[in-house]
Amino acid sequence: MRCHLHSIMLRDVVKSLTMMCAVVGVAVGVLTAPAAAQTAIPKARIILTSGSQMNVEVLERVSPNTIKVRDVDSKSEATLQRNDIRSIRFEFDIQRGAIDLAYGDTDFKAVADRLWKELRPILPYADLPVNGPEYFPMLLNALFWTEQYGRINELYPFILRIQDPPLHQLARLYRLLSLIAQDRLLVANEDLKKLQDETTEPAIKPAILYAEARLKAARKEWSPAQRTVAQVIVFHPKDFDWMPPALLLSAQTHMELGRLQVASQILAEVREAYPKKHWIAMADALQKQLDTKMDTAEKEAEKQQAQTERSDAASGSRTGTQPTTPNP
Repeated sequence: MRCHLHSIMLRDVVKSLTMMCAVVGVAVGVLTAPAAAQTAIPKARIILTSGSQMNVEVLERVSPNTIKVRDVDSKSEATLQRNDIRSIRFEFDIQRGAIDLAYGDTDFKAVADRLWKELRPILPYADLPVNGPEYFPMLLNALFWTEQYGRINELYPFILRIQDPPLHQLARLYRLLSLIAQDRLLVANEDLKKLQDETTEPAIKPAILYAEARLKAARKEWSPAQRTVAQVIVFHPKDFDWMPPALLLSAQTHMELGRLQVASQILAEVREAYPKKHWIAMADALQKQLDTKMDTAEKEAEKQQAQTERSDAASGSRTGTQPTTPNP
C-alpha cells in the first residue's frame, strides 16, 4: 500500500518565577526574553488605534499592558498602552519563499536557525497584535526534528499567552514529543493523557497518535507501538507532516520485533514516496541498524545450519547409516 514550531529587567524573585514558568508551562505576569536575546532590540512599525503610525525600536515589556519604545528618528522614548495599539509589524529578515522551500525540503536546521534568530527577540510581545506567531508552528516542528528541545521549552510559555487554542495544543504536542525524546516518560505519560482528553483540533490527531506510539516505543513496547502507529498510516495517509515519521517508526517496530524484511520494505517505501533530506537521513540511519540485524540473523542461521548438519552426521555415525549413493 502506498502511503504519502531589550527584555524587562525585574527583581530576582520575578526572574525565578519566569524560569519556573518556562519549565512547567505556566504564564505568570511578564515573561522576559531569553537571556541571550536581551541585547537584540527589535524594530517595528506600530499603528495606533488613533490611526497614527510610529517607526520604533521596541525596548521592553514594562507590564502585561505596557511597552516601552524609542522613536527611530527622534530617539525620544515613550510608553504605549496595549489598548492604544492596533498592530505591531516587526521587521524580520525572513524571506517566506526561501523558508517555505527549505521547510518543504525538510532542511529543518536551516529553518530552525533562521526563525529562531529572528523571532526570539519578539517573544515577550507575542501575545500583542503582532506579526511573527504565524511562523510558530513551522518553528516548533523544525526545532523538534533538529532535537532543540531546550528552545521548545523556552518558546512554550510565550505561546500559552497568545489567545489561540489550536496553537496551544500544538505547543503542548511538541513539548510532549520533546519529553519522550529526553526519556522523561512519566511526565510525558501524564501530558499525553491530558492532550488526548482535551484536544479538539482534528489536524493534530495524527500527531498525537504518533506521540503515543513514540511513548510506547520508548518503553520498548514494540507490538503496542506498532498497532498505534499503524493508525496514522491507515487513517491519515495524506498527512505529509506525520506519514513519513510514522512509516519510519513502523519500520523500527517491525525491526525490533524481528520482522526484518517488512522493515526493509517500509524503508524502501519511505525513500520512494518521501525523498526529502531529513526523512532519507532517518531512513539511512535505520537501514544501518537493520543491516546489522540482518547480518547477525544470517550468521546465526548459518551457525544453526552447521550445527544441524554436524548433529545429523553424528547421528548417522552412531546408527551405522551410510549415505546413499545413486546408481550409475
